[in-house]
Amino acid sequence: MPVSYPFGHGLSCTAFAYSGLHAAVDGEGEETVVRLRLTVTNSGPAAGKEVIKVYVRDVASSVDRSVRELKAFTKVELTPGQATGARFELRARDLSFFSPAHGRWVLEGGEFEISIGSSSRDLRLTATVTVPAPPLARPLTLASPVGEWLAHPVGGPVLRQAIGGAR
Repeated sequence: MPVSYPFGHGLSCTAFAYSGLHAAVDGEGEETVVRLRLTVTNSGPAAGKEVIKVYVRDVASSVDRSVRELKAFTKVELTPGQATGARFELRARDLSFFSPAHGRWVLEGGEFEISIGSSSRDLRLTATVTVPAPPLARPLTLASPVGEWLAHPVGGPVLRQAIGGAR
């Protein structure tokens, strides 16, 4: 639904151009770091300030998540024609969601769409990155079916050993 003033909306006496988005993923799972860099240029007639915002979307999340989550921002001040580089680092926690079943923040591996712009409705650059992470295993309880126990990466071997050792 259209809104009068989207999140991050601001008025300026000048214009800014965004270019050259580069995204790189380092590490895996909880050690994941997504490094972003881009260039912002004052393409208008007056000096001005711009707040660069970074939004993240989990493309195929197993849980309902916001369409777009604000994860980082910075403000730059530029004179007409001046350009500057902006850098951001997103950590595993920035890509995670809180799982009541696990009782903690968890990271699902897969594709994440990273969008950068001046507001939530004025996104200028987008990149998709693939974040590696081990598959999430549901926590086991005494009420968990045997199939879940056997499929669990820790519970399965323990149960198999216990069954094999039983007489």
